[in-house]
Amino acid sequence: NAQGRNRPVLIGQVGIRCRHCYKLPAKQRKTGAVYYPNRLDGVYQTAQKMTVTHLCKHCTLIPDEIRDRLLYLKDQKSSDGGGKRYWADGVRSLGVIETPKDGLMMI
Repeated sequence: NAQGRNRPVLIGQVGIRCRHCYKLPAKQRKTGAVYYPNRLDGVYQTAQKMTVTHLCKHCTLIPDEIRDRLLYLKDQKSSDGGGKRYWADGVRSLGVIETPKDGLMMI
């Protein structure tokens, strides 16, 4: 089970995790280190949430120069991130599908 989840993670289920602290045991990872979005259009919001909460505030293993850059970019008003559809299409192109009850899965 990932932190804060009500249901167990399934084999083949797709999630995102912090590349800086992923090797730590689950109990040692800080808030927001792993997410399992349920929908393709939720990937963008999940990545934004991970950036703002985990990477910018909680992760103790992210290098300072990367955190500083993320904080700088967070304050910039830009549409360069592509938005929900861009992210959903990108994940879909990698072979991820949205299932009615199990969230995102690899095909």
